[in-house]
Amino acid sequence: MKYACLDPIVIGGCEFKNRIFFAPTTLGLKAEEKTRRLKAIAAGQTALIILPDIPVLGAGSLQNHRTFAAYHQLIQLLHAEDCKVSAQLHLSDTNFKVMLKSVPALFTHKLSADQLRQKVNDSAAATVNEMSLSRIQEIITAFGRSAQLAQKAGFDMVQIHGDRLVGSFSSSLINQRKDDYGGSLTHRMRFALEVIREVRQHCTLPIDYKLAVRQTDPDYGKAGVWEQDLDPVVSWLDQAGVDCFHVTLANHGALTDTIPPANHPVFSGEGCFLKFAEQVKALAAKPVIGVGSLRHPDMIDQEIESGRIDAAAMSRQLIADSNWVIKLMEDHPEQIQYCIGCNQKCLQGLMNHQGIHCIYEQKGSKME
Repeated sequence: MKYACLDPIVIGGCEFKNRIFFAPTTLGLKAEEKTRRLKAIAAGQTALIILPDIPVLGAGSLQNHRTFAAYHQLIQLLHAEDCKVSAQLHLSDTNFKVMLKSVPALFTHKLSADQLRQKVNDSAAATVNEMSLSRIQEIITAFGRSAQLAQKAGFDMVQIHGDRLVGSFSSSLINQRKDDYGGSLTHRMRFALEVIREVRQHCTLPIDYKLAVRQTDPDYGKAGVWEQDLDPVVSWLDQAGVDCFHVTLANHGALTDTIPPANHPVFSGEGCFLKFAEQVKALAAKPVIGVGSLRHPDMIDQEIESGRIDAAAMSRQLIADSNWVIKLMEDHPEQIQYCIGCNQKCLQGLMNHQGIHCIYEQKGSKME
């Protein structure tokens, strides 16, 4: 049987062997175990792995020689499995003063981990609204330099994280600045657009933009842009130099909203965020990558063939079965180990500082 998701796709001049990508996922594992996990997903014939949360400044940035060397080595291992690799460039919007003040309450159990996370999320407003113009320019310049180093390290694509700091600047809930980086939608998007232009000037790699969308009625997500603002925003991002859109729900709410379990009150179904992708697809001339509890090949094929999305990014499903693509290539979808959306060992494992795992590992399915 022929599957549309196994067809190659070209994005920004770069050809991907199929349309199944590993979504950016903070694994929370030690380096050796993380490498094994990613190598298994690459060996399973996934076309692209997006490595998450590479800061553009600080010790974890590509400007650090040891960090650069570690990423270079990892890329070589993944390339050896014929898998392309993307660098998700970002900068945190956390106000660390708020976080440090809250830590004692966490240790005395006056504050839960979820409550601390919400306080940290809420602190983004202070980060954005108090940031000096010189600091803004420093960060924009750092995005360009990081993209240049990503290309030098061997990455095949860069993804600009349109949530976190970039998304907080874009958000009318968070950004209350009174200068040219706040106020109207045009001004709130200025930071994102200047970041994209800076990246485009410093590298020739395809640029993927993680477009974080805030849902209305009921409201979900705080960073990013409202659904009703997508028309101008998609056009501006396109003109700035974006080659594709990775469309998802905006963050800064509960983790169980952006990584929804099977019993989520709104986002319980497979393809739960594809409505946002569909909205962007109607406005964009560039490819759109869909996310949201994607699992079944028939469903993904239907979405691709209908033109709703051009490629599918999965996280928990490829953790549940790193050989998803191979089993499809061999026309044995019945052998796929499907994620059930329980979040027991993936999200809960991460929140309990044990790293992301899967319940299937307990049942004798070992990480490849």
